Amino acid sequence: MSLSLPARFEPPVRGLALVALAAGIGLWAALLLAPQPGAIPPAANRTLPTRLDTAPLAAWFGTPPTGRAPLRVVVSGIIATGSRGVAVMSFDGGPGQAWRVGQTIKDGLRVRTVSAEEVVLDYQGDTVRVALPRPGPAAGTGILRKP
Repeated sequence: MSLSLPARFEPPVRGLALVALAAGIGLWAALLLAPQPGAIPPAANRTLPTRLDTAPLAAWFGTPPTGRAPLRVVVSGIIATGSRGVAVMSFDGGPGQAWRVGQTIKDGLRVRTVSAEEVVLDYQGDTVRVALPRPGPAAGTGILRKP
């Protein structure tokens, strides 16, 4: 049994078959003969500034610029108080270290006193008071009653 088309459909069907064949050959030729991708260029090696100058912003909000870097200190806790006090502090996001009363941390920064509520620092002639973190409620204490 053979399949035959009426004579009037034969030329358009042949034309479509030739167009499909040419499109297939063209597609495969484009895929196989395409140039290979080159190496990816190295990323731009840009260094970002570690500190931003916030003096213009501070002046905009009414704080006069002092000409010195801000002191960023976090007190994690204390070991002792009084004249032999020791506080665990971290500066500028660094790791915490223990510092005793009277010890110079860096140029212009010295521990003055350590108490149960705060640590007092001398910072380039100014007194800086840093409060200790308040302990939160203990985990698993159950229902707390409101006074």
